[in-house]
Amino acid sequence: MISGPQNIQNLMLFDSHHQVRKEYLKKTSPIKAFLCLLFAAVFLMGCVPKKETYLYPFPKQIKSKKGFARIKGVIKDIRERNETVENDPEWIKGAYESLKIENLMDIPEEDFAQYAEYVRGGRAFIIVHPAFYTFFTPDSRMRLKDLGEAHKDNLVERLYAKRHLYDVSLIVMQEQEKAQRDFMEVLSMEKLLVILVVPKGYKSHMNTARTYGRDEYTRFINEISNESDSLVYVESKQWNKGDLEGHTMGKLLDFLVQVDVKRVYVGGGYIGRCLGAFYDSANKYMKKHGQDKYFKFYMVPELAAVSPADLRGEWLDGLYSEAGINYSKASKNLQRFKAYGVQHEIPRVKRFYIYEFTFEKEKE
Repeated sequence: MISGPQNIQNLMLFDSHHQVRKEYLKKTSPIKAFLCLLFAAVFLMGCVPKKETYLYPFPKQIKSKKGFARIKGVIKDIRERNETVENDPEWIKGAYESLKIENLMDIPEEDFAQYAEYVRGGRAFIIVHPAFYTFFTPDSRMRLKDLGEAHKDNLVERLYAKRHLYDVSLIVMQEQEKAQRDFMEVLSMEKLLVILVVPKGYKSHMNTARTYGRDEYTRFINEISNESDSLVYVESKQWNKGDLEGHTMGKLLDFLVQVDVKRVYVGGGYIGRCLGAFYDSANKYMKKHGQDKYFKFYMVPELAAVSPADLRGEWLDGLYSEAGINYSKASKNLQRFKAYGVQHEIPRVKRFYIYEFTFEKEKE
C-alpha cells in the first residue's frame, strides 16, 4: 500500500540516484554544507512542513508530459483506493481469508489468450517471494507492538513506518522491500502482467512473532495486487527455495509463450538464493525444451533483494549512502561471479529508471 501525504509536489528522474546526490555534495561549499545540515536538523525537529519521498523504478524512460501525467494519475488512483477501499474494516477482514488473484495452475490453457492484453512492449514481470524478509526472515532488530488486534496498515507498512538510522544492512532491507512493494502496486494498477512466486505452504512458515497467528502475507498480497486481473501467482517447490516443480515451470513458460512475451524482468529475494534458484532453473528448463528462442529473462538490480546474511564486507561497502541504495553498485555486484558469496551464475541484467516523487500533506 502506498501511504502518506496527499499532493505530488515533485517528480524527477535519477539515472543514478547515488551519483546525482554525490555530485551535488562535491559542488557544495562548506558554508552551504553547514546550512544544509542546519536545515536538516530543523526538518527532523518538525519545524518545517512534513514531506515524504518515494522512489519508483520503471522499465522505460518517461519522456513526455503525457507520460508523467499518466503516472501521477496511477499513483493518485492507488492512494485513493488505499484510503477508501483498503481502509474499510470489512475489506481488511476479507483480505486475510484467501488470495484474491488467480493461481496460474488453475487457469485452463484455452484461457491464456485473454492475458495477452496485459503484455505491453513484450514485457512481463516475475517477483520471486515478495516481502520475504518481512514475513519469513526472523530478525530481532525489527519489532512490533500491539499485535493483538488487526491493524489498519499491513505488516510491511508497520515495520517500515520508522526508518532505521544506524544499522546500514537493516536500512538496505527496508529500502529493498519498499521498492518492491511500491513497484508491484504500480504494475497492478497499470494492469501489466505480473507473476508472483509465493512460498509453498507459506501459512505454516511465517514469522509468528510478527504475524501473531493472522495470515498477514495473504493480506499483503491482496493489498499490493489491488485485486487486478493482470496478476497471477504460482507456488515455489519449497517455502525457502525459489525454483518450481517441473510441471509448474512448464505451464508458466507455456503461458508466457502464448501471451507473446519477449522479455521477462525478474525481481524479488534473495539474490543467489530463492531468486537465483528461480532464475537458474527457468533458464535451464527453457534451453532444454527449446523455449529460449521465444523470450529472455533479465534480473533487475532495482528489484532484486539481497539477504541480510549476505550484506557484509565488500558487498555492503558502497551499496548504501546518504542518497539511498546505490543501484549502479548493485548492478555491478550482480554481474560478478559469486555475487554476495552465493550467486552461481552471472545473469542478464536490465537497469530500470528511478523516478522520485515528493509528497506533502494538504493543509488542514
